[in-house]
Amino acid sequence: MKYRTLGRTGLRISEVSLGGHEYRRRHLVKDGRFTELNPDRPKIIATAIEMGVNYFDTTYTEEAQSLGATLKTLGVQRDKVYLSGMSIDLLARLGDREPSEWKAYIVSEVEERLNLFHSDYVDVFQICAMESGFSQDRLEFALETLRNMQQQGKIRWVGSSAHNPELLAKVIDEQNPIDMCQTPINFNKGVCEPLLNAVRKHNVGLIAIKPFVWFDYGMPFLPVCQKIIDDHGLNRATAAQMAIRWILSHEEIAAIVPGCNSEAEVIENARASDLPPDCIDFSLLSACRDIPDRIEEMIDLIDHPHAEVASYSHERVANAVGCDYGKDKEKYLEAWRAKRQKE
Repeated sequence: MKYRTLGRTGLRISEVSLGGHEYRRRHLVKDGRFTELNPDRPKIIATAIEMGVNYFDTTYTEEAQSLGATLKTLGVQRDKVYLSGMSIDLLARLGDREPSEWKAYIVSEVEERLNLFHSDYVDVFQICAMESGFSQDRLEFALETLRNMQQQGKIRWVGSSAHNPELLAKVIDEQNPIDMCQTPINFNKGVCEPLLNAVRKHNVGLIAIKPFVWFDYGMPFLPVCQKIIDDHGLNRATAAQMAIRWILSHEEIAAIVPGCNSEAEVIENARASDLPPDCIDFSLLSACRDIPDRIEEMIDLIDHPHAEVASYSHERVANAVGCDYGKDKEKYLEAWRAKRQKE
């Protein structure tokens, strides 16, 4: 495992770290909601530590609870790991409250994470999804409150996540208010050059999230593209490792926090840190990136065993042909080829 510096925090963190969500590789959804945490989570965290992972990102309180309980059970020394917590949609939730309630709410959010971590401090505390309910007055108030807690020793560094990297770039470049940030970065989505420029200019740490999520929100490319990957053949690295190596080719990015469902995935991801950059097969990643536009291949996926993949494929196909034939592949193929002939 290699380590990089998280901007001006000075923290030396594993360039392949561990995210809180488990569903990013094998998208586990029931009735439109993410399922509960993997019962093997303690084994996953223990394996990550064995592989050299020292930075752990959490979003939901359940993730912080699972991580804190596991670290306590394993007897991991607090100063050997770096923990990140965040307040969900903090700015939007401030907007739902009277300004007189803002401070108490923010303090309670931090204190709750500390209790779940079984720790007196959190290494990084983030404003989750800065774009959600964004306003300058809410941002300034939240940052002031978090900085006060930093002075009390309860927070070491203050950051923010955002699914809108352009907003992050603008806020960092104009105000430089945070020590680190994280945003989706992957081969399909690419990188936001203004954000790279901003974090480089102001020495703000940058972490990549959703390294495998290329299509719908929460939809990883791996189950969608398994046939492509199998047919292509792999040599020096797995498809997931190539996706990770591509992200790490950007020196501004300190780490990636992929979610994992098993010990095997933790090991696979962690080993990507030691692979050479030339392990990337761009033809394979490009084929995976372009599959949503290859309708006949999408038709073949409408009965995929993963309900989310089948649902995603069905929607793409039905929109492409202009008709909904349920799971009838033959009718879709006929309609698609007829449409192509007319064009």
